[in-house]
Amino acid sequence: FRKPSNAEGEGNGEEEECTAEILTKIQTHLPELLQCTVGANVFPPSGGGPTAMAQQYNIPLLASLPLDPNLLKSCDEGLCFVDEFPNSSGVYAMNVIADKLLEFCPPDDEEELEEDIEPVI
Repeated sequence: FRKPSNAEGEGNGEEEECTAEILTKIQTHLPELLQCTVGANVFPPSGGGPTAMAQQYNIPLLASLPLDPNLLKSCDEGLCFVDEFPNSSGVYAMNVIADKLLEFCPPDDEEELEEDIEPVI
């Protein structure tokens, strides 16, 4: 969080960091908000975005994957994202993608899936 650096909230456009202050206020007055997640479309689709492209090429859109810093960390460290960060915001979408891939490309009869993996759909 950031706020104007002067008391009136106007002026030179300089801002100061206030994340700790805001989180303390939320924890004190609205602690239930800390259990919520927030999403933002940082890459707004143009021309219909991925959904329109999938329709144009007649291919399924597997899922919308959120920008999740834990996913990047897992990839960088060679870890299984869904095992290492089971409560992370991208886990559900990753499981949906995996389930759809298995649906569209089922393993051959001689191939076996790990027994401890269960679809989320």
